[in-house]
Amino acid sequence: MSVTVQRPYFITALLVLALVACRESRDSSKPKIETRVSATAVSSSKTDIRAATAGPANTAAAPSRITETDVRDFVAGWAAEQNDRNFSNYNELYAERFTGVKRVGQRAHHYDRASWMEDRQRMFASKSMRVEVGDLSVVVFGRSALARFEQRWSSGAFRDRGPKRLDIVREKGALRIVREEMLASNVE
Repeated sequence: MSVTVQRPYFITALLVLALVACRESRDSSKPKIETRVSATAVSSSKTDIRAATAGPANTAAAPSRITETDVRDFVAGWAAEQNDRNFSNYNELYAERFTGVKRVGQRAHHYDRASWMEDRQRMFASKSMRVEVGDLSVVVFGRSALARFEQRWSSGAFRDRGPKRLDIVREKGALRIVREEMLASNVE
């Protein structure tokens, strides 16, 4: 299985995540940063997103490191919340300082968290909205991760597909999306 990577975006993401990892590694009492990369298909089957992302009851004991399994479960749950049109749970998946880029064909729209949620709430009103995730690859850098995948999105007569990235961090004991970007939109 091969994964097509748009190098400028991937390299930029790796550099940003590496800087975060370097900042963490300055403290010699912290363990070394591990990096894991893999590419497999992920179905958008239902996952209890609360179980996949919730931190332990005692947030002081919450693990700070993110694992590849954490990210894979999180992305599956993210897709399931959209397919179930559960806006309340979907909203909880995003970090307080979120930024997003939505592309439709050649047009790009940039959002802060509030405007992203306003836009998404309109999308959730569609009874035929469907999100599919394929060819998921995950890069983990200790306390942050990058998920890249092929997204297929449809609602009514509109369909598009293209590469998407989610930058994921742990915030308040749970995984959250700090940045989301549709890297290219191929309207079908």
